Amino acid sequence: MDNLSLGFDEQQLPDILPVGSPSDGLPPEAPSLGLTDVTAGIGDTSALPVAQPRSLGLGTTGGMSGRPQSDQDYLRSLSAGEKIGLMMQEFSAGVAGRASPIDTLLKQKREKEMRGMQELTNTITVLQKGSEILRKLPQGSLQRAAIAEQLGKAVGPRFAPVFAAAGSEQDDAIKNYLDVMGDPEVKQMAVKQCAQSSDFQGCVLKLSLDDSWGKKAETVVDAKRMPALTTKMRAVAESMKTSGKETFALADIEAANQGNALFSFEEMQTLKRNESMFAPFGLKTKEVQKAGDIAREQAAVKALNESKLPVEKLIEARDRMKAANPDNPNIRILDQAITHAVDPQSQKIIIPPQPRNLQLTTDEKGNQLIVNPDGTTRPLTREEGGGVRKAVAADKPMTEFQGKAALYGTRSAQSDKVLKSLEDKISTTGLAAGQATGVVGNALMSSDQRRVDQAQRDFVNAVLRQESGAVISDAEFANAKKQYFPQPGDDPKVVAQKRANRDLAIKGFARMSGPKGAADIQSVIDEPLLPGVSAINPTPGQRGVSGAVNILDQADAILKRKR
Repeated sequence: MDNLSLGFDEQQLPDILPVGSPSDGLPPEAPSLGLTDVTAGIGDTSALPVAQPRSLGLGTTGGMSGRPQSDQDYLRSLSAGEKIGLMMQEFSAGVAGRASPIDTLLKQKREKEMRGMQELTNTITVLQKGSEILRKLPQGSLQRAAIAEQLGKAVGPRFAPVFAAAGSEQDDAIKNYLDVMGDPEVKQMAVKQCAQSSDFQGCVLKLSLDDSWGKKAETVVDAKRMPALTTKMRAVAESMKTSGKETFALADIEAANQGNALFSFEEMQTLKRNESMFAPFGLKTKEVQKAGDIAREQAAVKALNESKLPVEKLIEARDRMKAANPDNPNIRILDQAITHAVDPQSQKIIIPPQPRNLQLTTDEKGNQLIVNPDGTTRPLTREEGGGVRKAVAADKPMTEFQGKAALYGTRSAQSDKVLKSLEDKISTTGLAAGQATGVVGNALMSSDQRRVDQAQRDFVNAVLRQESGAVISDAEFANAKKQYFPQPGDDPKVVAQKRANRDLAIKGFARMSGPKGAADIQSVIDEPLLPGVSAINPTPGQRGVSGAVNILDQADAILKRKR
């Protein structure tokens, strides 16, 4: 259960207590604790019978051994001060003949656990059945809003935001959360941890959103499904082999599972969490698929290098592919082949000498150059010294349109860097659930999740504001999130495609913002994300961040020179 967040202030939640810890103190006793000198004035007391105090039952032997294990764990979890106080009360009660404070405390614990289990069971049941009802009602309808409000009152403000997410793009995250939390053993785990808290509901919610505890809960649920899943996966593997597939990916199973024909929603969640366990059946994990893609790319690059094609031909082929389909995976292969055709010492493109008549050209900064017969260049100088320079587009101030494009472009480039550095490290399910529940979900997100959430919002605002210039509706915002950012259940190819979409949007801003704006955007891309951190994806052909040579820019210059 990946870091599901329901958007409330974490500071307002109670601390999660150790198993069985009392939150409301020990049972009250008389202020004297039974230690009053009841024999005062009697005289010689040596002949009086001596009261035998009861076993305190707080140690590791004796009275402790006769108690249930859960009671023993509870008593051991008490702090030293609580144990001392309880022993004094037990001794006093034994002398005075009163009921045992330890038995009273344990009875109170068990009663709280029973009430907690009943409350949690009722809450999960209402959340599950209420969400099913709301999924059948149109989003934004008055009927849906009224029913969601009533259901929210039934479960309390902590869990009410779940109903707003039912049927939305966050629906799968909500169903997975309720599936795990609805397991009887998982509920028992939560009750043991939170029954003694003064804010039971808040304690359960905070506990369930903890990454470590959530993984333990998922392990409990998944273990129960493994026998049935193993049987089904064996049948799937046989079917795949019959169709000629010795190995298959999770996407192949999802394609065959339309309408839950093979696996239920809950079983698919378990399968995704434990895909490595089914590798013996032929299921390719994400890591194996990624390694295979890299190996195929390397083989393709090697073949291109061995073909000895001129660099200009490779560049032309790549540019044609980009014009036809910017998402074509072969573009990356050609980029690598172009990079491999570069001298690693000088980082200059290796081009066979091409004799030609003396002619002039201009570099990107406007400096005029003499093109020698062998294709090399040298500066054109004046008689009095100094170079000759022509005005270029970069010398002109940006227009208002270009300035806005540069602003949105730098914002989107910076956001993209944050996303690329963090989105593989967080749970998309937990992030999606946290985003779906507004203010409440934000407080329980981890620091990395909040950074990703902010970067997504900044990127979408930049792109949609440039496209429409108007107020962005919730529907537009939700659609853009699906277009640009990984969602729960996305396979690696879909994630890579969405990253490519973001790159394309940033390149569009660079084109619209003119030379100066494009330089600003490129500087954001090339500079480290944070002080002392290397850039994630330096421009191909560059050595580090500074003093590098951009191969693709040189290639463009060569093609222009040829024309």
